[in-house]
Amino acid sequence: MTEPDEFTPHELGLKIGHTWAEMAPMRSREIDAAEAEVSTVADSGAVPDNVRALALAGMGERLHGRADEQAFMDGFVHGVRTFVAGTGSTSRGKRR
Repeated sequence: MTEPDEFTPHELGLKIGHTWAEMAPMRSREIDAAEAEVSTVADSGAVPDNVRALALAGMGERLHGRADEQAFMDGFVHGVRTFVAGTGSTSRGKRR
């Protein structure tokens, strides 16, 4: 159970996914490649293994079992989609 002031696994994933998508251009030398990765996650809901590992790093004490991990990753994808929907920031969107 979570404390009243803590985030649920889904809420935590939502925040981290949004932040991950927002920071994409800053973590890559190739902005188009970073935006393409964000776009792929937003469009397909598939999170690459390296991104999944990064997102789950340090979450061991917050996530308890497969259900929490699944809720976190679902939230992560929704966070990425929320960022993309709010900014229209995908490489596909820039190349009309």
